Amino acid sequence: RFMVPDPERQWCHTPELGTHWYAAPVEPYAPLYRFIRAHAEWFDDYEAREAPVVDESRGLATAGRHRSGSPDVLHVVNLAYEPPTAGRPDRIPVRCDVEIALLHATGGSAKFVRWLSYDADPVTVPIRVAGDRLSVTLPELRTWTIGVFE
Repeated sequence: RFMVPDPERQWCHTPELGTHWYAAPVEPYAPLYRFIRAHAEWFDDYEAREAPVVDESRGLATAGRHRSGSPDVLHVVNLAYEPPTAGRPDRIPVRCDVEIALLHATGGSAKFVRWLSYDADPVTVPIRVAGDRLSVTLPELRTWTIGVFE
């Protein structure tokens, strides 16, 4: 599950400390908190459409979500974490033009995906159809993006 750290008390485990409680700093996560509150309609009461897909070779995780009577959504997480090296902190590099194969006709008649992210402007792109295959391009993936099918 993708979860925003709790600023008061969150269970965690690290090799150094074992099982312990963690209080996350609020400020680094504030943009993410604000984004989810501002876009609650794409989170509340949605359920998994299928099991999440983790493609380690591409450093990508996707999870389709569905709510009756609403557009389907697709969460995309960038797994391309790079640990720190001498002179460089850890990071998740921005990825451009990420191609995503769609497992089914999400929402039935959707023609576009509107990509929303807490750290980038929204962008709408067309769904491509090639025979019985559907795909879409995510122009820029930072950490995590949600696509709304339109």
